[in-house]
Amino acid sequence: MGVHTRKDGTEVFNVIENIGESLGYLVRRENPMQKKKGAQTIDICWFLDELSDYPIMIFEIESKAQNYIYNNVCKVFAKSNQEFLKPLFFFHIIVSSSDESEKKDDLEKLFGSYNYRVYELNKDEAKSDLIIDILSQHRRIKNKYNLYWLLHCIKDDIQFWGQISIDKTIEWVEKTIGIEEKKYILPHYMRFSEEYNYFKKHVYRILKNREELNILEIQKDEFNSHFADEWKIIIYYAILCFQEDDEERQIYYFNKVKSLIEDSGYRFYFTLGNSQDCNDFLLGFSGTVLALLFCLTRKTIGAEGYFCKKLELIIEECKKIVNYDLISFNCIWLLYLSSSSDEFEYIFDNTREYMNNNGGVYRELLLNTPSIFTEEDLEFLQENSDKESIPKIDFFKGDNTKIKSKITIEQVVFKMLIEEEYLFKCSNDIIYNIKNK
Repeated sequence: MGVHTRKDGTEVFNVIENIGESLGYLVRRENPMQKKKGAQTIDICWFLDELSDYPIMIFEIESKAQNYIYNNVCKVFAKSNQEFLKPLFFFHIIVSSSDESEKKDDLEKLFGSYNYRVYELNKDEAKSDLIIDILSQHRRIKNKYNLYWLLHCIKDDIQFWGQISIDKTIEWVEKTIGIEEKKYILPHYMRFSEEYNYFKKHVYRILKNREELNILEIQKDEFNSHFADEWKIIIYYAILCFQEDDEERQIYYFNKVKSLIEDSGYRFYFTLGNSQDCNDFLLGFSGTVLALLFCLTRKTIGAEGYFCKKLELIIEECKKIVNYDLISFNCIWLLYLSSSSDEFEYIFDNTREYMNNNGGVYRELLLNTPSIFTEEDLEFLQENSDKESIPKIDFFKGDNTKIKSKITIEQVVFKMLIEEEYLFKCSNDIIYNIKNK
């Protein structure tokens, strides 16, 4: 075993084990070098599988660079191949080493030709060098790795490695993964940002780089979600608009969102009569999507007004040929959007008057506004809920919707892209963000 204490070495042990398991190796601690009593042991060994007699990679972990660390190298390289077959790589990790210590240089001069390297973890970039070297050696064996589990491991150990080390590792991973794996990296970053904010900056970085290279609309991402397949491009521009501080760039991204709605295939979703699928979306989900885009772009001049008036136009179009009760779902969303600013209070008043003139709204629809509304939902309300008049604007401005979560709009949009089931329960989170600028 390497010369270390549990206080200094346990966290390192855990990190190395986690990485090994994420890459698909059989990981063993304190593994005996020979099948005999009293045999010397190695701190951590990675084996290809249960049938392997010798480890493919080995790790010795020392708390400090003291004189007897040489023993842990000699026990591997001094043995004949008949006694112990040499590993693909020997990672010698020193948790804390003084600036004056020459032991690292001495060890690498003596044993560097044997695929051996020393990592002093208290030195700049040593931790990122360690992870990158591990992944590089892994790629000599397998041409890919499970990206999700690797990033999951990084996420779990990010406090240990530190941000600079992780940034360098992330950059290396993005450059070296295969084309198929690249489709998953942005969805993975979104998924992990829910637990650790660190990954948000990488979502923004990737989207901004793509936009600058004019590949945002053609780059493939695999979310395994029908909603993401249909809506990710317009949402990407809205996300860029949300995170941008420069007013000119905000307007640029917002104009991209508008042009996609008005001048591309998305336009058909917002026009009644194109197909039954489009009609179902328009009546039962367009208010939710427009409310999401409203929240993401609202700091841009003109954005709030655009989405209020867009939803108002949809409702006016639907009034001509659709039963009022089916329109009422989008009307409720318009009440929330228009109540968020005094500038649009006239839209609120007009919508409220229209709804009350048509008998108000089903109480359950008002108090527990769903994310998706169908004709089956309407039939249920007709049998199980009474109608009531639309309350005044304070109801929609106040925090009286039983919202308990304090989820950010970034978390909402990431979850909508990566979790198909979340689409059925996102309304309260969006309403919370409408009310809380």
